[in-house]
Amino acid sequence: MTVMPELKPLKLLMGDILYMQKDHAEEVYLIKQGKVKLHIDINEFLEEDHQEIFATEMGDDGIKVQETRNVPFIAYTEGSYFGDADIFFNKFHLERDSTAITE
Repeated sequence: MTVMPELKPLKLLMGDILYMQKDHAEEVYLIKQGKVKLHIDINEFLEEDHQEIFATEMGDDGIKVQETRNVPFIAYTEGSYFGDADIFFNKFHLERDSTAITE
């Protein structure tokens, strides 16, 4: 028999990060109040020669440091849930495909 873990309340402030892109996915979130936007780092999808456009500074080793370019692509509001696709539809990697930030 499979046991479902209990729901735990989580109170966050505006601008808090629930999880980052590529974090291990273990939770599904239900929104009781507020709003959460999912952001994706577009550098993940750019060809290597285009990523240089977003490299803004040189590191100590002389290699350009790539800036994260998070672009919002969906918002969830009260009564919505999210995070399930990262767990249930990704059989091989349980990584988050986006960053979740509260609004």
